[in-house]
Amino acid sequence: MRDRYRLFIIGMSSFAWALLADSALAETRRGASRAIEEPPTRETTAAPAPPRADLAVTELSLSGATIDPRNSKIYVRVRNVGQRPADSTGLLVSCVIVVEPKRRLCPGSNPPVRFYVPALAVNAERRFEVPVRRFLLPSGQSGSYEITAKLDSRGRVVENNEYNNSRLLRFQR
Repeated sequence: MRDRYRLFIIGMSSFAWALLADSALAETRRGASRAIEEPPTRETTAAPAPPRADLAVTELSLSGATIDPRNSKIYVRVRNVGQRPADSTGLLVSCVIVVEPKRRLCPGSNPPVRFYVPALAVNAERRFEVPVRRFLLPSGQSGSYEITAKLDSRGRVVENNEYNNSRLLRFQR
């Protein structure tokens, strides 16, 4: 009887073990030779994520080594790097210029350039281009340009990785 109370005082979290020990003790006293079995444990491993689409901006670059306002282009390549086809979505290309100490939108970036990205099969890609002259300040002014390409800005496509949906390109002029 004393053993029963000692196990019960251990606490509520050990209540099930106290009952097991109490019943094992009673069986042992009756001469039974049965071993105490541990209660089943719950698996804590998470199920693998289901295969999903994964849209990524795989390229954001300028054509040429120098910037020619008449001919230079910004190239954006979009790819579905996931394991399932991706629904159609949008691509935004915007620009911010830093002229110390201020940051402001580039000309031609309000609203940003918008592209329709059709549904993409696994490993399918599309390439888009924007003329650099759309974002440049009038001649004679210089600054640091930050071009951003962002896919699926409203988060409508369920993806494995949401962090590869945008890319940043910086250049000076």
